[in-house]
Amino acid sequence: MCGLPAAGKSTLSAALLRDGAKELLPRLAPFGVSAVRVFWLSFDDVLGNLAAACGHTGYSPELWHQARDSVLRSVRHHFGVACGD
Repeated sequence: MCGLPAAGKSTLSAALLRDGAKELLPRLAPFGVSAVRVFWLSFDDVLGNLAAACGHTGYSPELWHQARDSVLRSVRHHFGVACGD
C-alpha cells in the first residue's frame, strides 16, 4: 500500500491484518474463493531495522535503497512461491 503520509495506510493495514480474512471470506465465497490470507510487510520496519543494525540515526539514501531492494525481493519471493513459480 502506498500513499501520502498520515493518510491511514497503517491503520487500514492493521485492520486488514486483524480482521481481513474473517470479514472478506463471506463476501468472496459466492465467487468461489475458499480462503483469504493477509500478510504484513512494512517498509518502515525494514528500513528501521537496517538503520539500527548499521548504527544510522538519520536518513540515508543508501539504506533506503537497501530497504527497498529487500522489500521487493520479499514480495517477489512470496508471490513467486504462492503462484507456484
